[in-house]
Amino acid sequence: MKKKAALIAGLVLVLALIAIRLIFFRPIKDDYFALNFRSLQQVPPGFVVLRPTHFPFLHHADPLSFWAPGSRTNFWMVGRNATFADLLGTAYGQNPSRVIVPPDAPKTNFDFLVTVNHEPRPRLQAAIRKKLGYRAELQLRAAEVLILKVINQNLPGMRISNADEKRMAYSDATRIKFIHMPASAIAALLNQFYDLSVVDKTGLTDSYDYSLPIAIVTPRSARDQTTLRAEANSMIKELGLALVPEMQPREVLVVKMTASTMSAPVDKSQSLIGPVNPGAEDGSEHWFHGMDGEGVLLTDDTDPATGDNDFTLENSSTNRQDHADWRSETFSMGAATNGTRALRFSFDYKLPGTVKDGDNLRVQLRFYDKTTNFIGQKEFWVGSKTQDSAMANYKTISTNGIIPPPGSWLADIVLSANLYAEDRWSSGIARFDNVLVTIPNASDSSPSSGGGQN
Repeated sequence: MKKKAALIAGLVLVLALIAIRLIFFRPIKDDYFALNFRSLQQVPPGFVVLRPTHFPFLHHADPLSFWAPGSRTNFWMVGRNATFADLLGTAYGQNPSRVIVPPDAPKTNFDFLVTVNHEPRPRLQAAIRKKLGYRAELQLRAAEVLILKVINQNLPGMRISNADEKRMAYSDATRIKFIHMPASAIAALLNQFYDLSVVDKTGLTDSYDYSLPIAIVTPRSARDQTTLRAEANSMIKELGLALVPEMQPREVLVVKMTASTMSAPVDKSQSLIGPVNPGAEDGSEHWFHGMDGEGVLLTDDTDPATGDNDFTLENSSTNRQDHADWRSETFSMGAATNGTRALRFSFDYKLPGTVKDGDNLRVQLRFYDKTTNFIGQKEFWVGSKTQDSAMANYKTISTNGIIPPPGSWLADIVLSANLYAEDRWSSGIARFDNVLVTIPNASDSSPSSGGGQN
């Protein structure tokens, strides 16, 4: 009887293992990777697959995503014989032309399939980190963009429209009409179908009727930007327009190996409260950024104080229209909530150019209540007030004993150039790194000094 019972138990275990394998290790059919909506709708839910391509001899096509069956909040994704840049672009929701891959990135292509109904992109990002060892971060970098400009003031191919509504229509088998459309629609088309970073600076504010070769709305799978640019320029020349290259700050997706050096307090007696990503090690993630006119923002990797990156601000004009600012996401005050603990606020900075007399950058540590109502701040200035100019090395400003105002629950950091009416910064580049708000680990956190320079 014991042998029979053991045999039955063993058989049950084998059947259970088979069932588990059928549940958790469903076979991945190559048919699942067909790049069309109907086929993808037939794929079972719950897949997150990343593998070397099974289709190396098939022509590469752009990855596909669409709303999951019966949902308008979740979507599924599939890619076949996708390049590494296409894979990362899909995972992080970025155009592949804005993906910067490292020299050691895989040269082979991939198939991927995501049919989960919750956070599909983070799930694909996790698979890339686990299987390939790469992560990615958004950074603001100086990059070439194409400016859409008027080169013939007569606009020979455009006529101010009298139509009542926007529409597109085929005039014949080779051309497509654009009715009551702005010039900015051309920039949008080239961004979408040509993977070109086009910015409309025509200054044209009217709506126009015009036509273009039908090829302008045909997706391009080629990645030869020079060829695509020349083709686009030849199409829009008949309208009196052209694409002119120009260097501008642009948000790009920078791919790195998974290991990352994050900023942290050097003083081990301190614990970090915030902000998240205090040294731009994850690019511009968790920071808001604004710039106008001559103001420029970048996350830079050429001259950080520590780690891989730093935040830069740049402005060379005293015009009030020219300004730039970084602002961190709000972060919890933690043990310092309601002013119960003293804080230390510190940051590294470097002003490599000659600082003009009266030029200063403003740094703010701002406090909010639990519903983000502003209730107070500490302000700091660097530049003329700190008697810094043409700095060869970083300096650190560190202020202990800052008592948050009563009722404070949240805080943020602002780094700004020429943003406020009473401020002026026209002395070029400024670098900031390791922007840290900390509290002492020891129980005694009584104030040792006032905070700020105000």
